[in-house]
Amino acid sequence: MNSLGNTQISSKQKDFPRLNKPFRERILDDRNRARKESRKPRTTEHPRISLKLSQLAPLSFEEQLNSIFGSKNWVSYCINLERRPDRWVSATEEFNKVGLSSIKKWSAVDGQTADFEQISKELFNKSWERYKDAFDYREISGGRPYSTAGCAFSHFEIWNDFLRNSRAQYAIIFEDDIKFVPDFLPRFADLMLYENPKNSWEIMYLGWELRGKNPVARPGPQDSVNISGRIIYRTHAYIATRTAIKELLEFSYPPLEPVDWYMSWIAEDINTRGALPQIVLTEEDLGSDIRAIPHKVK
Repeated sequence: MNSLGNTQISSKQKDFPRLNKPFRERILDDRNRARKESRKPRTTEHPRISLKLSQLAPLSFEEQLNSIFGSKNWVSYCINLERRPDRWVSATEEFNKVGLSSIKKWSAVDGQTADFEQISKELFNKSWERYKDAFDYREISGGRPYSTAGCAFSHFEIWNDFLRNSRAQYAIIFEDDIKFVPDFLPRFADLMLYENPKNSWEIMYLGWELRGKNPVARPGPQDSVNISGRIIYRTHAYIATRTAIKELLEFSYPPLEPVDWYMSWIAEDINTRGALPQIVLTEEDLGSDIRAIPHKVK
């Protein structure tokens, strides 16, 4: 499948947001050159799933992950701001619904209070002050430039933790505004049974948005679509292989753009697919801590 509703996913040149600094142009030229020099053909072989759909679908999410990837071969994270305990409560309720208890709560980098200079030096050995103006975060974050950067740094921290502190081959990463579709478990099982033997995927988005076109849940069989190198909005639910995360961290600059744009740019050479329809949504009632959107009070 190569289309999403009426939106054709073509191979035309990607129109990433315009860069507003010559310095940023040089950084991206360097990054692109390094990527081309290090590009190597590769095939990702996933573990063989021994269960049939009728056996896998009734299991809890955690049991499915163990059956698909191996009991010690995956680590799951959920990013949460310490000042938003309401979001953690909501996320925990969602994990309980699908039966996922082995979830690592990751304290998000708070754009309102974080010392980006220190974090940047720890993660990249580079100065945040030198790079922060290469992109106008304020323009794309509704007046909250450092909240956007904080979200990006949070994902970078998780990738770094995954490589340093685990030997697992799969990282399953959520943000705390997730909402699983009602039939998530059979759809996830169907997705993995279909994808693992057929496509050597390296990043699988369970929820995503393509240039404003939201692949919402709908009746019909579960499928996926190739979205490698496309501009993907949202990083609230995705699975990444160890190889993919190594490549995402290979170009060690502080994040110069929102993390979803960064992943779209770097992942041009990473086999990236998106669940179609998406099977993890976002809870709009929780609002946004990146854009200036207040959460609703029920």
